[in-house]
Amino acid sequence: MKKKDADSFNTLRKQIRDTERLLKRPNLTATAQQEMERRLKGLHKRVEYAKQRKMRAEKEQKLAEKYRMVKFIESKKIQRRVDRITKRLDGLSNRPSNESEPEDEAGSGEDDQNDKRIMSASHSDLETQLAEARLDLAYVKHFPVDMKFISLFPKEPYREETSAKRDTIRATVQAKMEKGALEGLVLREEDVFGSAGADEDDDEEPGATAEIERTTKRPTRTKNSKQVSQQEGDEDEGDDFFL
Repeated sequence: MKKKDADSFNTLRKQIRDTERLLKRPNLTATAQQEMERRLKGLHKRVEYAKQRKMRAEKEQKLAEKYRMVKFIESKKIQRRVDRITKRLDGLSNRPSNESEPEDEAGSGEDDQNDKRIMSASHSDLETQLAEARLDLAYVKHFPVDMKFISLFPKEPYREETSAKRDTIRATVQAKMEKGALEGLVLREEDVFGSAGADEDDDEEPGATAEIERTTKRPTRTKNSKQVSQQEGDEDEGDDFFL
């Protein structure tokens, strides 16, 4: 708990104890008693709100740490596509009409397929692809901080409900982008769906890939951390993004 939060909790608890002591005084007038009871009720509500705020902050921090690498890899992948499309658009704009098509560097795998789509696309199609790629970047960056991340590149198709949820989040980000409201934007589940809690029953979204495993190393397990390691493994079971 941060020092500011701890000070706030301690202050509220002290005020509650003081108010409860005042209520125990004999010969307390009915008006004073009502005022004290009303004040005590308000203090308890403030404590409950502070607890909920603390729990939300802890959840958001946990999700940020869990999906940090996944989001980083997806952002890099999308940024490469943005760069390729931008380069192609610049080439079309600057190339004289009588000049032949330049030879594009050979790629491999999915990047090669994307390059072929880019090279064969018209100028208007490229602008559409560029807008979509930039929206994908914004989706990853501004994904609701209190929800399990829904990948743009899943290994297997998502359930219909999960796909619909991803589309809704993407549409929300797009609306913010069109209004020029992305700067400093922090989305939460209630901002997209109107109320928190819709994320609770989702399947655990995959959160690790072969690429992540190549770039990260798990800490050495020790006998003393056996139970902790088993718990972490249970929590992350099924995480497997395909990038």
